[in-house]
Amino acid sequence: MKTKLSGLFALLFISLGVQAQAYQKTTLGIKTQIKGHEIELQFYSPDIVRVIKYPAGHSFDKQSLSVVLKPGETSFNVKQRGDELILDSRKMQVRLDLNSGNIAFGAEGKPLLSEKEAGASFSEFDDAGTKTFSVKQAFVLDKEEAIYG
Repeated sequence: MKTKLSGLFALLFISLGVQAQAYQKTTLGIKTQIKGHEIELQFYSPDIVRVIKYPAGHSFDKQSLSVVLKPGETSFNVKQRGDELILDSRKMQVRLDLNSGNIAFGAEGKPLLSEKEAGASFSEFDDAGTKTFSVKQAFVLDKEEAIYG
């Protein structure tokens, strides 16, 4: 009976460990892997966060033509509440769902922008002999709201 009970507790602890997502705190923010995506959240300033998502097992080294700002030293806190990772600076809050990988942004206690469920996807294709990805990302928007770029 003790052996069965010990085995049951061991199985419970193993299954709980598998459910929890690990993350690594970096000088700019955090890195983690969720549902086959590498996710990095990087504070460039107290009110600017760069989100980098790419398929696990691939590298991301593309230099952005649109992101020219260099990251500045930004104080932020990271806390985990259940299945949610919360990054706070003095001007904004970023929430990362550790199950889905969806990200939401807020400021002064009000929501600003959030990804739709399964909001990011990558489809591999051949671009003139070079393997690359077609990227899709969707956000929850108000009826009167638009995203440009």
